[in-house]
Amino acid sequence: MPRKHLFLILCFFFFLSPADAQNDAPGLEESRALYEKTLSEMEETATEKENAALLQYAVALARVRRATQEAGDLDGVLLVTDEQARAREGRELNDLENRTLPEGLARARANHAENLGRIDREHQENVTRLRQSYLAHLQRMQRVHTINNQIEEALAFREEQRRVEAKVPLPPPAPDRAPPSADDSELFALVWQRGMPANQVRVRRGDQSEIHEVKHEGDNRMTPRGFETRGGISRIPSLNEPLKNALQASNELTLVAFLQTENLNQRGPARILTFSGGTQNLNFSLGQENNSLVMRLRTQNTDRRGDPQIPLGEILENNLIRVVFTYRPGEPRAFVDGEEVELPDRTGDFRVWEDLHLIFGDEHTGERPWRGEIQAFQIFNRVMDPERAINLSSGR
Repeated sequence: MPRKHLFLILCFFFFLSPADAQNDAPGLEESRALYEKTLSEMEETATEKENAALLQYAVALARVRRATQEAGDLDGVLLVTDEQARAREGRELNDLENRTLPEGLARARANHAENLGRIDREHQENVTRLRQSYLAHLQRMQRVHTINNQIEEALAFREEQRRVEAKVPLPPPAPDRAPPSADDSELFALVWQRGMPANQVRVRRGDQSEIHEVKHEGDNRMTPRGFETRGGISRIPSLNEPLKNALQASNELTLVAFLQTENLNQRGPARILTFSGGTQNLNFSLGQENNSLVMRLRTQNTDRRGDPQIPLGEILENNLIRVVFTYRPGEPRAFVDGEEVELPDRTGDFRVWEDLHLIFGDEHTGERPWRGEIQAFQIFNRVMDPERAINLSSGR
């Protein structure tokens, strides 16, 4: 979760005076809900950071493999290929004992291990600080309720303190519990980068990981070098409904794409990645309009095509461009190649979205083909922290 939010929660739990606690503090159920929700958000943030680190590692490995191949180093190519497979499958780093690694691979592995270690350390430190502050809050509330002769309430806070100290999880909710609100929406994360198995994307929904199939029509294809769109249509039909439901539940969106265009004579806009049902009906769409990269995003304050479209900046022929677009109602932000882009205002949420199609390389009706290569893409139903978006879009 954003550091400023964590800081505010820590301040609430830790600096609340006894007098304030008597008058303004939440009860036990509200305190526990805030604590558990913050823990869940921390887990989601750590997972998002790990996904971003994996994406960066995949790009680095592809670069190393190309260098070893060009150098004619067969053993190096085999080592890098094995490492790409290990990373795709989520297996732990092995030590490759008694094997001489290409310099680029050794450096990439060390950087990746350092990034993962840093992410884990930061997460554990945040969890420890939050837990300590929550325990201090529970102890203060015991004292306040005891002073006021509210013994049952004091005992309830003591029982919660013992549960947290023993790290005992909460029991599952009763079956008739009301459905979660939008603020409690389940995390949805779609991730693909070159080096992953052809025609597969990985999706996380809550704590479940899934693999979904990409189906191609025409000359599009996914290779170890990238997702090549050659005028065909690529779809992930099994994700149409889950993607819509997840984004509507949170009313937040982050779209990440590393791509390069084949030529600047593509317009319409030409559809790089779109969630739509035709040229006149979409939920969101990333496209190319000649030498411009543009985003369309439908809310109740736009037309059905998501117009007016949002300019994201210039696109150069055969040059890799890294873009991160993130949105919550009234807060569109975009980061391209490590720089934030100034965007026009966009307001509204996703309540007007329809059941449409997740497509790459063209429109659902085949009228807006885009020719180029996608090296990575991600879709989240959460906004991305600006610092992380800058790092990701800069290739760090």
